[in-house]
Amino acid sequence: MKYLLFAALLLADPRPVHAGSCHGGGNAGTSSSGSHDDGGRSSSSSNDTSWSYTPSSAGDYVVHSSECIDNTDVHGFRHCSKFGAWGKNMRIPKLFIEVGGNVRNFGSALVDRTGTISHGYESFAYRVVMPGADAPRDVAMTSTLRLGFGIPRGFYSGLEFELGALVSPAAATAEMTTAGAFGTPNVEQQHGMFLGFTGVGGYRAVGSRGAIAIEGAGGLRSVRYNFDSSYHYCETTTTVTANMGVVEARARAELWLSPWLTAGVTVGSNVLERSDWMAGVYFGAHSRAYAGAR
Repeated sequence: MKYLLFAALLLADPRPVHAGSCHGGGNAGTSSSGSHDDGGRSSSSSNDTSWSYTPSSAGDYVVHSSECIDNTDVHGFRHCSKFGAWGKNMRIPKLFIEVGGNVRNFGSALVDRTGTISHGYESFAYRVVMPGADAPRDVAMTSTLRLGFGIPRGFYSGLEFELGALVSPAAATAEMTTAGAFGTPNVEQQHGMFLGFTGVGGYRAVGSRGAIAIEGAGGLRSVRYNFDSSYHYCETTTTVTANMGVVEARARAELWLSPWLTAGVTVGSNVLERSDWMAGVYFGAHSRAYAGAR
């Protein structure tokens, strides 16, 4: 008898059971909107893929999905997007910005340089002398800033700015070739400045944990060597500036700190000058998750 009463109650109060779906279950693809209250509340709209259900007193199936929370195992009712689809918004360009630091080792540009120093009304000519038989070399430490954008199929391009100091310039002395009323100035070598501006282009292969890249860079480099000069009661500074072109081949490796942040290392060599190399570290930020490649 109790089974007959239970069946009669079910027939007298048939309540719908809502199957969970990110796109509204069986209503996906229809054009309708509305709301109802049946011991709880639910709402849906064809213009919004989000659904919200509040459990009723009768224990109806409850689904809350503002983006994609799949609470059903019914085949055909699950419409969740692929993992990481939020990182492939095609309306956002593939931009990146990187900051870092480099160590550079290159041949000194002071060899056979000449210049003049002025003290008041007197001017003195000099030439730079590099002692030692080995090729003189400079060491510079620089800060870098890179701005770029991604190109389809993993390629990218951008601009790089570099600014730093000569921390270990090659030893040089200024040999005076003229003299004044009080003899010749006393000249001492000081540190210098390094400036660089290049365009870069390369190919990046993105993996699950990081990325590797090969690239080329070409542009201009300016190195400024400073000398302090004292003559009688006058002190001044003279600068020898060397400008040159540079073409570098580089390799880079980086790790994903988050879908938008990277940390990496880079090494490279100047193909125009022998034994001219660089190495550095950097941090990068991307406008697209995983550089838009996943």
